Amino acid sequence: MKPTFTIHLTYLNFFLIFLSILFISNTSPITFSDVAIIATFLLLLFVSIIKKIKYDPIVFYISGAWILTNLISYLYNRTTFPTATIISYLLRMFIPYLTIKLFGNQYWIKLEKAIFYLTLISLVIYAFNLLAPGIFISLDKVFGNFAAKIYKEKASQAHFWYAFVYTFLGRTDSDRFRNCGFMWEPGAFAMILGIVILLNWFRNNFRIDFKIIVYLIALISTFSTMGYISLLFLILIYIVNKGSLLFKVLLFLSFAYFIPTVLDQDFIGPKIQQYITEAQYDQSFKQTNTGDYEMNRISTFIFSLEKVFRLPTGFGVVPDKSYFKNVRINLVGVNGLGGILVFWGWFGLIFLIYALKKFCKKIINPDISMISLALTISVILISFFSNPIERNFLLFALILTPFIKEFKENIIDEDIPEEINE
Repeated sequence: MKPTFTIHLTYLNFFLIFLSILFISNTSPITFSDVAIIATFLLLLFVSIIKKIKYDPIVFYISGAWILTNLISYLYNRTTFPTATIISYLLRMFIPYLTIKLFGNQYWIKLEKAIFYLTLISLVIYAFNLLAPGIFISLDKVFGNFAAKIYKEKASQAHFWYAFVYTFLGRTDSDRFRNCGFMWEPGAFAMILGIVILLNWFRNNFRIDFKIIVYLIALISTFSTMGYISLLFLILIYIVNKGSLLFKVLLFLSFAYFIPTVLDQDFIGPKIQQYITEAQYDQSFKQTNTGDYEMNRISTFIFSLEKVFRLPTGFGVVPDKSYFKNVRINLVGVNGLGGILVFWGWFGLIFLIYALKKFCKKIINPDISMISLALTISVILISFFSNPIERNFLLFALILTPFIKEFKENIIDEDIPEEINE
């Protein structure tokens, strides 16, 4: 008799959403462990075999392009060919692909709901954090081991901890007022909030409801430079899509009036100007705990551009020979778009924009106007500019979704059966 496997969809879907949040937040040691990455992939592969999942061509095209990119980089650099790292990157791509494939076409709806509840919970915890910061510092002894060690390397974040629903930055300077939510830092929280606001707004005709108010309060509480710039673009998207012409004009004039005030805030205009000045003078700052020299986001992007002009096809994860020959210090920095350029070259950046366009058309709104489309993609790219997204679950989820055949346009929230038998 042929064995029958029963998969309870409620439990499976809960696990898939939990897995998504864990990898998107990228704060747990699990997401940095090669053993955990392999185990997660094998588990999802096993379930996909049970459910007889048919793979979409896109994952094989991207896999082939990734191997080819690294081969070209190896021939150019003549350093080492990091087979394990190349495979690890591919597994990081297959994990979100299999997650979405197994969940089905309601994935983004359910993920947005989960993020809303996490955001709501994190706001409550954040309020207590502001009232009793000393208690939260002491909780490092309880939750410190749940955070990846990389986040504790900075001396200013010695008390960093993570508890899935909330991340404590562990700082005692002015950044102590910033809200990380469930992400690894405030800017990353702002990034995911901007994306879920877009998903919610286009699905609900730009209604300002309790959920959106919660998202906006959380976004404001991040005090993220990138987050506030994204918020300006979100307001423009709202103006373009909501109300009569008179309403649009009045709203835009009000928006234009307040822009200078927003940009004058220390963590926006002056901070951007400081970044530009540091980039002009090639300034970097030594991290006392690691000895690394950290560049700001603009300097990191310029550094990435210089690399990709030398090898337009990208470096993959192959060590850069000229870097080791000419640079005497270990330079580090954060810039997601720069990281994509270094990994994938110009093809990667072009494909990213193309995939985001398809995502907007297929998942957000098939009738989205060109202006709204440009603004929406801008929100996502601005977010990626300030966050190390090049290896993140979220990046692969966004670019792969529009190529998954099961996804429908104008997805609605509908009931699904509790279990299936294969």
